[in-house]
Amino acid sequence: MKISTKGRYALRLMADIAQQRPGEPVSLRDAARRQGLSDKYLEQIVTPLARAGLVRSVRGAGGGYLLTRKPEEYTVGDILRPLEGDLAPVECATDGAWCARSGDCLTVGLWQEIHRAVSAVVDGKCVDTTMGLGPLAGFPMGTRSGDVDATILEYLMGRYGYDIKEMLNILNKKSGVLGISGVSSDFRDLDDAAAKGNERAQLALDKFAYEVRKFIGAYASAMGGVDAIVFTAGVGENSTDMRKHICQGLEYMGVKMDAEKNKVRGKEADVSTPDSKVKIFIIPTNEELMIAMDTAALCK
Repeated sequence: MKISTKGRYALRLMADIAQQRPGEPVSLRDAARRQGLSDKYLEQIVTPLARAGLVRSVRGAGGGYLLTRKPEEYTVGDILRPLEGDLAPVECATDGAWCARSGDCLTVGLWQEIHRAVSAVVDGKCVDTTMGLGPLAGFPMGTRSGDVDATILEYLMGRYGYDIKEMLNILNKKSGVLGISGVSSDFRDLDDAAAKGNERAQLALDKFAYEVRKFIGAYASAMGGVDAIVFTAGVGENSTDMRKHICQGLEYMGVKMDAEKNKVRGKEADVSTPDSKVKIFIIPTNEELMIAMDTAALCK
C-alpha cells in the first residue's frame, strides 16, 4: 500500500485548516500558499473531503472551508479513505471480504495483520487517560497525590481542621512522592536517598512503579491487549531503574526488557528483547515545541 499524492496533500490541507483561527473560513488559495501547493490541485482534493462530510464550504466574500468537527475528533484514516479508498494491502484483507481460497490460504493472515496494524495507526484514538477533571487523578506524581479514597479527605479535615483550600493545597503541593518520602519531589534525589538506605524514599519509588504498572495492566485490559509501552518525559526518558521497575511483573503480558538496551538516557530507543510480544520504546518528549505550536496557532 502506498499513499498517493492526493492523500498526502489532503492531510496537509486538513492540518492547515485546523491551525487557523476557529470559525473563520480558510480559502484554498491561502492554504495553497502556506503549504506550497497548487490551489487548483487542492480543489480536486477538497471535493471528496466535503462529500465525506469532513469540511463544509462557506460561499461569498471571505468564504472558504471550515472543519465540521473539532480537530481532535478526526483520525488520519478519516481523511485518507475519501481519497484512497480502503487502506487494506489486498482486497481479501478488508472487513467482510470473501475469497474461495481463504480456508487454505497461507498468506491471508499476514495481509489481515498488516491491515490491522495500518488501521491501528491511522485510526488511533485515545481510549482512556489517568487525568481526571484536574491533574490530581491517576498515579502519584512529584507533589500531587494521585488517586485517593475521598473519605481520607473527610478524616484529615475533621481531625486537623483543614478547610477545602488547605486540603487541596496539601494534595497538590505536599503529597505524591514528596509526601511519601519526606525527601524530595525529584526522582534523582529519591534514588540517591534510597541507595543510602532511606526506607521512605524507597517506598515512594516502589509506590510510583506499582501504580504505573497497575494502570498499564488496566488499560491493556480496556484495549484488549497492547502493542507497545512508551516511556517519555523526565522519568521515562532518563531513569533506567524506574523503567526496569515498572516493567517487572508485566511478563505475563509478553513484556520483556533487554537490560543492556535499557542503559540509555534521553534518546529514542527500542529497549525490548527480540522475542518480546510487546515493544518497549523510549521516545523523548518536546513539550516546549508543542507549547510554541499551540501558542502560534492561538495567536493567528
